[in-house]
Order: sequence, then structure tokens, then C-alpha cells
Amino acid sequence: MVLYSLHVFDRSGRCLFDREWNGPRRDDGSGEHPRLVFGMLHSLGEVSNKLAPRGRAPDGHITVRTDSYALHAFEALSGYRFVLLADAEFKGDPRAVLFHVYAQLWVECVVKSPVQDPTAGGRVGSPLFEQQLDKYVGGLDGGAATKT
Repeated sequence: MVLYSLHVFDRSGRCLFDREWNGPRRDDGSGEHPRLVFGMLHSLGEVSNKLAPRGRAPDGHITVRTDSYALHAFEALSGYRFVLLADAEFKGDPRAVLFHVYAQLWVECVVKSPVQDPTAGGRVGSPLFEQQLDKYVGGLDGGAATKT
């Protein structure tokens, strides 16, 4: 099981945080990779909302699988969107992983921090969040996660 990256977006699609592990860096600093991920996520959300049975409320989770990777997304009621890219053999529960990252790491280390203001529109640079995230992800994939 290999985790490739995590992206956090606000409700307007700005990338507030991204971290890549295990493999070549896909973002060249231009911000193109997070924009492509958000665009795909937004399009898939629109399609799934149109195809969902009437009266069924969306639960905020989307999963897309290919032969080589899986994209797991969670949208919190606050509007933050968390996107996890993992290999196709990811054995963990992606909903539980993303909810833990949101509720236990993001809220505790970023939202409740008097130093951070994720609503300001800038990128979040919380060393505590990054440290806790790396520790959590390292435990998920047997310590194989290495930041790239």
C-alpha cells in the first residue's frame, strides 16, 4: 500500500495545502497539478450528483479507481476538500483516513491555531500539521512514506 499525495482545497478551489510522498514530484511549482486534481474532482462531483438517485443525500465522499491509482476525496461541511491519491492496492478505509486527517489533524492543528488562517486564501504552512500528518501517514503504509 503506497500513498502518493494529499491535497486540501477550500470551497472556491484554492489549494491550501499539498504534500507528496513516495515517488517523483508531480508538481513543478506552477500549481498546475493541484488545479487539475480539483478540476477533475469538481467535474466528477457534478456528474455523480446528476446520476445519483433522487432523495439520496451525497455523503461528501468520491472514489475514482484506475489500474494504477485511486483518488479518494472527502468534502467536509465546512467546505474544505481533502483529496488522497494512493495506489490501487490501498487496503485501508479511505473514508476513515480522510476523516481522521480532517477532524484530528486539520481542525486541531490548523483551524484551532491562532497563527493559521485558512480562510485568508493563502497556503497553510503549519509545521505541526505537517509533522502530525507525516507521522500518521507513515503509520498507515508501514513507515514507507517519504516526503518528496
